[in-house]
Amino acid sequence: MMIGSGDCMLLIMMVNMFLGVALVIYIAYVASRDLESIEAYLGRSSLVINNRRMLGNGLAARMFRLMQISSCLGMREFSIRKGHLDAKDASEFPSRLARKIVWLGRLLFIIFTVLVLVGGYGKYFNGYQN
Repeated sequence: MMIGSGDCMLLIMMVNMFLGVALVIYIAYVASRDLESIEAYLGRSSLVINNRRMLGNGLAARMFRLMQISSCLGMREFSIRKGHLDAKDASEFPSRLARKIVWLGRLLFIIFTVLVLVGGYGKYFNGYQN
């Protein structure tokens, strides 16, 4: 039995979607459990102060705040220059915790990118025809 390119792409999309859903569940878990301790390290940063006040404390807001912190820590110099992060907060942030939350955002971005590329391959380039 031969596996066609359409079957292979479908398998890639299914695995990727499963990984994406699992990652979003894990992000929700981290946001509900660890966000206060993460934000405690960034107490002087305007991003944390404003987002805590503006977004509230619901699960979706907590996940959004976690991903914003993840992106700011992934691009520290840019975030400090734009005023989102305090330089002292960013330098004192534990590197192990930073790696944990930065890679959550990076993996979510990679999974989304693969889904878009695989979907675009089939939709716009007729990639699923045998």
